[in-house]
Amino acid sequence: MHPTTQAVRALYERFPYPAGPVTLRLGFDVRRALSFVGASRPAGRPMHVLDAGCGRGAGLLGMAIAQPDIHFTGVDLNRVALDEVRATATARGLRNVTVAEVDLESLDGLPVPEGGYDLIVSSGVAHHLVDPRAALERLASHLAPWGVLDLMVYARPGRRDIERVAAVIAEEVPAGPVAERLVAARALVAARASGPALDLAFAEAATMGDVEFVDRYLHPQFVSYELDELRA
Repeated sequence: MHPTTQAVRALYERFPYPAGPVTLRLGFDVRRALSFVGASRPAGRPMHVLDAGCGRGAGLLGMAIAQPDIHFTGVDLNRVALDEVRATATARGLRNVTVAEVDLESLDGLPVPEGGYDLIVSSGVAHHLVDPRAALERLASHLAPWGVLDLMVYARPGRRDIERVAAVIAEEVPAGPVAERLVAARALVAARASGPALDLAFAEAATMGDVEFVDRYLHPQFVSYELDELRA
């Protein structure tokens, strides 16, 4: 496993993401997502969806609850989060969810249904990978011929203030365990979020819970995109 990938896993196992309850995220309707392509799909074939980087399963479990006739597979490196997904699925009596520990940099151990996945969801994950392009190519190779990849990555224009705060923290807070850096980073943010030198980007950062703060401002690996870069 790449050292950067190990650092990302360590961060998320200490601060499992996302915070909050099971939810219906944008694009949860699998049949609607497939309708945008319009390619024919064999009648009677079981429908399979992969959540590539499911984290705590907030979106994965929401999709599974809403669509009990579809099978959902969630994969992630975060063993703490995967244990939570398993426990929540069991507690809710969900029989259409399985999870597996898989590194998206290699996809070693990825369970793939015969014929591929109808839908692969990768929300807020690819931009944390060492080689996003290669990872997406590998994921796409496991799509069914009619399949859809539903992707969310960081947009640079919308991230400018976040990345400005993260850059200041990176410069002023010494390297070390993320939990220790969090304490120092919060103190730095609080100092810039008040008084005559008020900075609204830091004021927003000061309102974040620990999980969101770490994901936004202390992440060891991310890339954001302009539209032309994303298209490429």
